[in-house]
Amino acid sequence: LGGTPARLVAGSKGVFIHGALDQLVLNDWITALASLAGGTKQSDSLSVMAELQLGQLEVFGYQWQNVKTRMQHSEDRWDASINGEGISGDVVAEGVMPDMQLTLAMNELVLRSVEQPAEAKDAQKPDLDPRQLPTVEVLIKQLNYDAFNLGEFAFKTRKIKQGQQIEDLVVRAPTFSLLGAGNWVKVAQEQRSSFNIDLEAADLAKLIGGFGYADDNVEGGETRVNANVYWQGLPTEYEHKKLNGQLKLLVNNIHFSNIDPGAGRVFGLLSVQALPQRLSLDFSDLFKKGLQINKIEGSFSIKNGDAVTNDLFMKGAAARIDIAGRIGLADQDYDQVMAVTPEVSSSLPLVGAAVGGPAGAGVGTAILFLHKLFNPKILNYKYQVTGPWRDPKVVLLKNTPSGAEQQQKVNPNNDDNN
Repeated sequence: LGGTPARLVAGSKGVFIHGALDQLVLNDWITALASLAGGTKQSDSLSVMAELQLGQLEVFGYQWQNVKTRMQHSEDRWDASINGEGISGDVVAEGVMPDMQLTLAMNELVLRSVEQPAEAKDAQKPDLDPRQLPTVEVLIKQLNYDAFNLGEFAFKTRKIKQGQQIEDLVVRAPTFSLLGAGNWVKVAQEQRSSFNIDLEAADLAKLIGGFGYADDNVEGGETRVNANVYWQGLPTEYEHKKLNGQLKLLVNNIHFSNIDPGAGRVFGLLSVQALPQRLSLDFSDLFKKGLQINKIEGSFSIKNGDAVTNDLFMKGAAARIDIAGRIGLADQDYDQVMAVTPEVSSSLPLVGAAVGGPAGAGVGTAILFLHKLFNPKILNYKYQVTGPWRDPKVVLLKNTPSGAEQQQKVNPNNDDNN
């Protein structure tokens, strides 16, 4: 096969294949296998053994180089071992279609994304029906996607009427752990993937840094995320612009310092990264060392890649920040309003100094108490955040004596903003 001279093994029964191929693309083979639904068990079928040296193995657009595989078939079972650059493990297929069970036990799997034109992606898109595919059980000891270390990855599926139910989804990465379940179904010629996921991370800064986002101005952050999301297409066809569903976020004890968020790839769900420099101008005594946040909590409704929140808040010793509006996950932009309310205890030194320094602290306390009692909104400052993640525009919204809002653009050199 592939130019290798044929050889026979004396006394052997069945078929033995030995050879080399420059490239093997499994997409068409998998599709053909899925089309064999309704097959019957062949207890008297010939055994098959194969040893193949592949210059390149390709599956659904992912590629591995210099792959050696050994396969053996007996009755209704296939056993295969695969070893190559970025891929190592065993595959077992038992039973016949449509009731086949596929088990993957991989020591290592490296997935590398390949930039391709849309036409090429459409041409490689597998024509798979989850109702006709085998059930699978997957355990990967070390999974890497491009430069992202995802650690241990596991899941299994079982058949349901409209497709496959995904169970016991587990990811144990160095910076986070994830548990989940989902469905992959086909209804009226349309495919849909849905997942319910719980993610926990001891350090949000390390989590976003591990995924290539700018983390220079983020420290700490114990994080929990619950997401109930779906998109049209196969599980492997996820795109931000397709995402729909609900997401809840909880972060404890995180610090944002005064570093330009445009310096790197920004984690857009935390638009507060755009605030430290602005707040250090408007509240120099409170935020000159950045934002120390004790708690971040909120929920998002996601539609076609736009995440909208009406209840996101961040609370720290110096202030509370409430956020409402849209975050464009696909377009990577903001359209939000933030309300910053300094805490009473944090503002006392400012008020005391305004009426005579330390000696005026008692008078300042009385003034601040009266302001909070008779005009609780006096210390609430609103900002509008718009534009791209890398270069957001933070605009202070002020009230005129008549109560009408006017906008004042951020100018770090304008003392009137302090």
